[in-house]
Amino acid sequence: MKVLLSSPITPFPPFKNGRDTLHHNYANTTYGQGIFSIPTENHYPGIHLIAQNISAQTTVLENPSRREFIRKVKAKYDIIGIYFVIPFFSKVLEMCRIVREHSAHSIIVLGGLAHNVFHMIQSKKKNFYILSIIFAKGKESVLCAN
Repeated sequence: MKVLLSSPITPFPPFKNGRDTLHHNYANTTYGQGIFSIPTENHYPGIHLIAQNISAQTTVLENPSRREFIRKVKAKYDIIGIYFVIPFFSKVLEMCRIVREHSAHSIIVLGGLAHNVFHMIQSKKKNFYILSIIFAKGKESVLCAN
């Protein structure tokens, strides 16, 4: 079994105030601090933790470009897990479409800190690649498939 775990594809959409969402700490926490602002990239320890604790052959992508994500998806992974937060929901739906186009047999699992979106999906399953929604241990995940 082959597993691909990924964060959303870049470039990320900017916040409504125009600040860069990739540099979250800079955009929200230290923005306006002049030379003391700290631009950093988002890292996703959760997907690394999962990768280290499953026996399947696993690849982890952090902030991949669309081209890099497509190249990896074409390698025909059995499961593709995508971590996301609400501002990146449109990117994640695009990633679901990419997976269906290039690796239709793959199971897509969405997870992360966007649990509010899952309730919306549950009530409006149209136009999404949703097979079922899994609620467990206070966290919510979405399993996407055709």
